[in-house]
Order: sequence, then C-alpha cells, then structure tokens
Amino acid sequence: MLECFIVTCKPTVLSRVLGISLVHAGRIYVPLADEVFGPIYEKMRSDRTAEERIAYFSVFINSLHSGKYIPDETDLIFDAIVKKGINTNLSEIISDFSVSERTLQRRFSKRLGVTPKMLVRIIRINFIWDSISADKRIDYHDLVFLGNYFDQTHLIKDFKSITGETPDAFFRRNLRMARILSGK
Repeated sequence: MLECFIVTCKPTVLSRVLGISLVHAGRIYVPLADEVFGPIYEKMRSDRTAEERIAYFSVFINSLHSGKYIPDETDLIFDAIVKKGINTNLSEIISDFSVSERTLQRRFSKRLGVTPKMLVRIIRINFIWDSISADKRIDYHDLVFLGNYFDQTHLIKDFKSITGETPDAFFRRNLRMARILSGK
C-alpha cells in the first residue's frame, strides 16, 4: 500500500528555506538532497501512524530555519500578487517595489518555478474554478467576465496552457482527485 501526505506552503518560503531552485528546466519534479531528506524518509518509514509521521515532519521542517522567518522582497511581492488576485497589475507591483521586470522574472523563476505573469494566470484559473458550482451549467461568457479575459478564446487558451485541457473537458470529468491535490 502506498501512503503519502501533501504539505502545502508558500513556494517562495519553501525554496528559500530549503535553498533549492524551482526552475522548471524540463523536469516535472524538483529533486531534494538525499543527505538532508534521506534520514527523514527512513524515520517516517518506521513511524506507525500518519500522526507520528506528520509530527516528525513538522519538527523536521521547523528545524530547517532557525528563528522567526523574515519575508524578503520576493515573498512580499508574491503576497501582493496573491492578495490582488485577478486584479493584479504587474506594472503597479513593479513600481511599488522598485524592481525591474527582468529581475522580478528571474527571482520568481528561481523561487517559484514560474514567472509573475504565469502566477497571475494561475490565480485567474483558480478564481474561475472557485466560481463554478458543481450543480450548475457552466456559462463561459460569465467566466470570461469573471476572470477579466478579453474573450472566450483567451480564456480557453490560458486554461489549456495551465491545465492541459479545455475548460469544458476539465469540468466534465470527476474532479475529486484534482481537488485533493490542489487543496480545494
């Protein structure tokens, strides 16, 4: 039997605390150092209950960063984009934080694995997903309006580039596993 648990956290914090780059580079996962994570894998394998594994993992994660975590500029920009949601204007963010667009793209690519523009696109898709009721017929004109898209073609192109499927195909299937993995 395969057991696992999913940990959710801010990617900017995770990548900074672990000292890892989330640059995609054609990979579908980010390899973690065996010398750091090998002992935790072994300990968690020997723990009998999920609660024991979670408790041990929590202690491990908290031990990686001494003292209180102090957000840096990348963390603050990430938070600002997430807070503004679908109304994010990247020009304003760049101006507010006095950072060049190229520097911001480079920092985000390393710490999040995506550019600021892609983060905004993901936020839009999440907003649309949250707006859809499972018991109602999907009105794509409403979704275009809700997501601040120019037109339905723009919505479909964005949606497909992020999920790999058109909105129609995505929402017609059983989304139970997608909801679990996305924390929805």
